[in-house]
Formats: sequence, structure tokens, C-alpha cells
Amino acid sequence: MYVVSALKTADFFSFVASDDQDVISITEIWLFEEIDFLELFDDRNLVFRSDYGFSTNSCRRRSGFLIAIKKYLSPCILDLLECISRLSGFQSN
Repeated sequence: MYVVSALKTADFFSFVASDDQDVISITEIWLFEEIDFLELFDDRNLVFRSDYGFSTNSCRRRSGFLIAIKKYLSPCILDLLECISRLSGFQSN
């Protein structure tokens, strides 16, 4: 089963490396825990990945999503609750 997954991973990496998208978003990724984002994207991308869901003794795939953004766009993680809190302190005129 991992061999099939490895082949699909290599195919995906080849596809992404040959296409020049600034942002790639994937939902319901169902990746194995052992698959690192470096197997999917080259070093031109910063990858944000969130796994959730399903794990059993026989299969450790997890649902989730990931977003890969070209580093030249300077992506970063924002704490939305903190941003909202700061904005609520501003009064509109």
C-alpha cells in the first residue's frame, strides 16, 4: 500500500514542480503521517498543513488540508482571534 502511495506522491511532486502556481490549496488530503510536505513540494513553497480525523492500528492516514504558497509572496500565519481583538479596540467615527 505504501508503494502505491509513494508513486502517487512522486507523480504529484512532478506535476507541482512542472507547474508554476503561486498558491495551491488541497482539501481532504488523506496523507499518511509519514509523508512530509517536502515530498510534495519543492523549496520554493512554504507549506501549511493541518491533519485531523482518522487513525486506526492498520491505517494511519489522516484527513485534512494544506496550502502551499510561493515564498516570494512572504506568507505568514496570522492569529485571527488576536487580530479581531485588536480591531475591536478601534472605534469607528
